[in-house]
Amino acid sequence: MTWFLFSAAAITVWGAEGPGAEGPHFPDASEVAGEQQIWSAAQSGAGRSQTSSSRAAAMTTASSSTASGLSVKALVLGGLAIVAVATTATVLWHRSKATAAKSRSPKSKRGLKKAARKTRQAAAVEIPSEEDLVGRIIRSMETMQTSGSVTGSNEVQLERIALAIEPSTLSTRARLLLAQWSILFYTIKTITGEQSGQQAEILRDMHEGMRHAWALLAVQSQCSPEEQVALDILQLDVAQRLRDPKRIAPVYQRVLERGIDRMSIEEILVMFTTSPLLGRWSDTRRLGDIILSRQKTLDDFHQAALQRPELPDYEVLYRLAADQASVPYSAGDTSHLMWTVYAIREFRIRLVSVESSDPMKAEQVRQSLDSEWQSTPVGDDARLFRHGAIGQMLSASEVKISMVGPWSADDNVLIEGYADLQKGADPSDGIVRQTERYEFRRAEESRQEGLWTGTYTLEQVQKDTHPSSIVVKFDLELLLQEDKSLGMAGPVSA
Repeated sequence: MTWFLFSAAAITVWGAEGPGAEGPHFPDASEVAGEQQIWSAAQSGAGRSQTSSSRAAAMTTASSSTASGLSVKALVLGGLAIVAVATTATVLWHRSKATAAKSRSPKSKRGLKKAARKTRQAAAVEIPSEEDLVGRIIRSMETMQTSGSVTGSNEVQLERIALAIEPSTLSTRARLLLAQWSILFYTIKTITGEQSGQQAEILRDMHEGMRHAWALLAVQSQCSPEEQVALDILQLDVAQRLRDPKRIAPVYQRVLERGIDRMSIEEILVMFTTSPLLGRWSDTRRLGDIILSRQKTLDDFHQAALQRPELPDYEVLYRLAADQASVPYSAGDTSHLMWTVYAIREFRIRLVSVESSDPMKAEQVRQSLDSEWQSTPVGDDARLFRHGAIGQMLSASEVKISMVGPWSADDNVLIEGYADLQKGADPSDGIVRQTERYEFRRAEESRQEGLWTGTYTLEQVQKDTHPSSIVVKFDLELLLQEDKSLGMAGPVSA
């Protein structure tokens, strides 16, 4: 059903009817829970011709198929780096106000003590031989990808080993494999724990695990060219999970200096999903162009974001990057790259204009809306995320869409998203594309702390034999409050 709800009245588009005049709202956990399955993606040539659902999952790492070699394609699938953004965001998409309160309560201190106790226990664990360790890691990754579970005895023991082992005692191959295992383990643990009520503890565990994974990858040693590629890709992933631009930027630059024309498709995909986080918009366009030349479309990224809204829509980012390519960038300056979560406390709109290919429809919508400021209720879980140089949130309309876009150093935010919707119950009724665009910035001179102002534009285009369009534009006010309840403002300390 293609219609939108605002506090004053319903905007009824293309003759579809709605249940009443409610305000635009942000989702609760049940609305955006999405699919919880962990998909297996250990496929040769990953990222080329998978189905939309398997790419949407993506976004877990693939396991090495043999103990004797470490394939780059087994290490990476198209979109591996997306999860580095999404896994921490997932925690807040799905948590309730009660959960946030728990994470701020004295219980959090008990959680920290428990984490410290786990670390001490890990220090006493018996470390197996490297040959035995590699075999156990490979079996565990196969088990995790098949079952989507991390609670088996082998997985529990391997977590303790990963936290206790001295990285310098392992070969390069073993360190890469154990780091890859850690990424897969904590990805599954985070996603399967979304509804457990233990998000804060799970996030702490993930951060501890990722610090150890970084230590595995930071050991200086001789590497083969293939191992160096795998090392760089895994470092980019782990650095993103640690929300640390000082770790991300040097690795990104090192890979870039090898030359885009020499990159494998796996490297290109990971660099493509990393570049927006650093504000490297010209790189986003160049890398996206290469993917388009090989795959002809970026729609898989879009479909992934529709299935799991916590995933950034990299198709939208590629398109928006065209207008950002001229923004100056200093490779050595990461001071403006922040990982922050804002709770959306208020969402206010005021009608500015209505334009339509059908003048009667435009007038009908215009008359149905109040021209005064309208405040709409928002859910306790309404959040705006800042991931480095990009912003992300769910759309304010009834149709929940992943909104994403550039967040500049001077706090100008532009986020956009779209979805193709069935007009009616009958497929012959046609398709309507709904696009939403939010542009806002911090109101520096406002007496109201946390106020951000800008515009909100909602567009529908009917795509059939009788194309039509309607564009409704509003002034926008957002009241934002930084949310530190889960310690997600980064970077994670070393």
